[in-house]
Amino acid sequence: MSDTPNWRKIAFELYRALDDIDTASDIAKGDDKFYRARVRYHHKKRFEILPTPLSDELYDEFYPSDGLMERNSAP
Repeated sequence: MSDTPNWRKIAFELYRALDDIDTASDIAKGDDKFYRARVRYHHKKRFEILPTPLSDELYDEFYPSDGLMERNSAP
């Protein structure tokens, strides 16, 4: 089995999580509490889609290191 990440699958799964958040907006119809709960649920999926060691590697490579922004970390 290859250790190379399947970037197409990762991209699709991240896109799908964003699309699910967009769908939650349509379903919530102004119910902010419901919408925020759905966003939190789908937002957490990023840790399943992109495992922490790989996300750490990408953060190190691409995240601004100018000290203006802090990185969010897994719960």
